[in-house]
Amino acid sequence: MRKERARFSTTVMLIAPLIALMALLLPGKRVFAQIVYENSNGYEVSITDKAELLSEQEEESLLKTMQPITAYGNVAFYSVGEDMQTLTKLLADRHYQELWGNESGTVFVIDMANRMLYIHSVGTVYDTLKTSYANTITDNVYTYATKEDYALCATNAYEQIYTVLEGGRIAQPMKYISNALFAFMLSFVLLYLIVKMVSKAKKPSKAQLFNGLKVSENMENLEVHYVNENRTYIPVRDGDFWLGILEVIFRIGLALLFGGGGGGSRSSSSSRSSGSKGGGGHRF
Repeated sequence: MRKERARFSTTVMLIAPLIALMALLLPGKRVFAQIVYENSNGYEVSITDKAELLSEQEEESLLKTMQPITAYGNVAFYSVGEDMQTLTKLLADRHYQELWGNESGTVFVIDMANRMLYIHSVGTVYDTLKTSYANTITDNVYTYATKEDYALCATNAYEQIYTVLEGGRIAQPMKYISNALFAFMLSFVLLYLIVKMVSKAKKPSKAQLFNGLKVSENMENLEVHYVNENRTYIPVRDGDFWLGILEVIFRIGLALLFGGGGGGSRSSSSSRSSGSKGGGGHRF
């Protein structure tokens, strides 16, 4: 019995290192930043899927979509799980800094903890891919994330990033809606000011007040002693009703333009350091 136990212990001691070595060598899900492609100009592609949102086939397909962007700078994909309780823009900036510092490039982040999509860009890429474009692109793709189609979400984001860097145009529905709303409200503001100017009543002169009096009298042996006089002026304004309506619309317009919003669905920021950088995003 003792010999069998000794043999078993010896076998375990021999096999344990082999098991540990195999565990290190076996391919598994990538959870650390990896450079998966390097362009001849030195710019790289990194895919870091900590939240495990993509399959291996989806990562390979995404890599092909990301590669053309390296003509302008580095490009990264970064996803984090629900255990990461940090502001998305800080996560994006920190991850990019760890990879490439202040080199030109961009990173697309899917933050499952904050339910946020975010694009952070640095250097010459940010000079083209401004915060407004980052907001627009995440606006355009967030519906894929709500449907849990993260591969398609990221693919569309990188395709639009490349289009912008190439000088092309992308759909900007929110921008058009905002511009239309602004133009609509501005027209009401101008109309309000015009009506207010036209309907302003002029103060009558003293002669006009007395000429407007109608007096009929029949008096005999009347003695009149002047004591004092009180005058009350009540101006008559034309269009008071419509002026009031326009004033209400004017106030509502100001509230929509400067005090309204979509409940914080969008987040954006930009800053300057040793190189220009910034980003924007959308919740999903």
